Amino acid sequence: MGLDCYRYCWCGGRRMKLLIDILHPVHVHIFKNFIRLMKERGHEVIVTAREKDVTIVLLKAYQIPYTLISKQQKGALSLGKEFLTRTWKLYQLVRRERPNLLMGCMGPSISIVGKMTKIPAYVFYDNESALVVNSFVQRIATKYITSSSYEKKVPRNHMTYSGYQNLAYLHPTYFQPDKKVLEKANISSTEPF
Repeated sequence: MGLDCYRYCWCGGRRMKLLIDILHPVHVHIFKNFIRLMKERGHEVIVTAREKDVTIVLLKAYQIPYTLISKQQKGALSLGKEFLTRTWKLYQLVRRERPNLLMGCMGPSISIVGKMTKIPAYVFYDNESALVVNSFVQRIATKYITSSSYEKKVPRNHMTYSGYQNLAYLHPTYFQPDKKVLEKANISSTEPF
């Protein structure tokens, strides 16, 4: 995602309404600075979330308002049902709110909803081994955005950036290591870990 995701949704100076779909705890970290930056620039940001592991805890910790639209399920049948429910709830919310752009990582639901509502869906991806999800998301997302190190062939809608998703929150602009954490963990700053 690099330093400035803003170029991927440049709006020519007009105020935009963005919807960001959070499926996994790491997505909170990936989008937290982008959400803050967009709000500072006067854009409206709607966040939808999937309850998985500590996703909701992180959203609350970063004071990011969200709408919970699904909870992670176990087993193929339950996951399929969750996916259908999540996509339907997202579709209803998008029809009501009419955002200008849908964004997320992985993006199966936003890709489908984007196609159904004719709202652009930008999907950020870094997992080349998720073959089933990749196979349909790549074909229906408006933009499939990956690091330039992504090796799989992607259809015509592929955009790349130089960097890695984790730089969205680990770049020195956003992250300063706290040496006290090493002390608490009884790790020397000179020892590899």
